[in-house]
Amino acid sequence: MRNVIEDLLKKKAQKNVFQYDNIPKGLFKKNYYSTDDHKVMIEILCRELYQLGYVDQHFCDDVLKRESLSSTALIEGIALPHSLKMNANVNCMSVVINDHPIDWCGSAVYIIILIAFGSDQREMFRDLIDALTEKLYENRGNIVRMQNIGSYEDFMKWLRSSMEDEHF
Repeated sequence: MRNVIEDLLKKKAQKNVFQYDNIPKGLFKKNYYSTDDHKVMIEILCRELYQLGYVDQHFCDDVLKRESLSSTALIEGIALPHSLKMNANVNCMSVVINDHPIDWCGSAVYIIILIAFGSDQREMFRDLIDALTEKLYENRGNIVRMQNIGSYEDFMKWLRSSMEDEHF
C-alpha cells in the first residue's frame, strides 16, 4: 500500500497539472453586469468561448444541463459552472469578479469561474477544482482577496500562488 501512495505522489509531482496560459486575457471581467440571471450569464460566457473556438456549439447546453441538476454556486459567493462532459476544444476558463452579487439559484454570487476542459484533461480539471476550493475555503481572507482582484494579471498571480501552495 505504501508503494502505491508513493507512486501516486510522485506522478502528481512530475506532471504539470495546469497551464497558466489557458485563461486568455479577454476572458476575465471585473464588474460585469450584463444580466442578473445566472442562466443568461452562463449563455453569454459560453457564447464567448464558442466564438473563440474553445468549445463546440453544444457546450452551453451541457453547462446548463449540469446546472439544472445541482447549482454550482458554492458558499461564500462563488460559482464554478462547468459542463457534464469534458468536451472543450481548448482548456480554458472565463472569470467574472463582481463587487455586487447576482442571484444564482438563491445564492448571492460575486465570483463566477466557467471552466472548460477537454476529455483528456479530466485529472487536471479535478485538481484545479480541488486547488481553487481549498484555497478559497482555507480562510475568509482568500475569498476577500479574490473579490478584490481587479485585473487579469492580478488574477493570474493569485491563481499561480494558489497552485504553488497546492504544489501543482
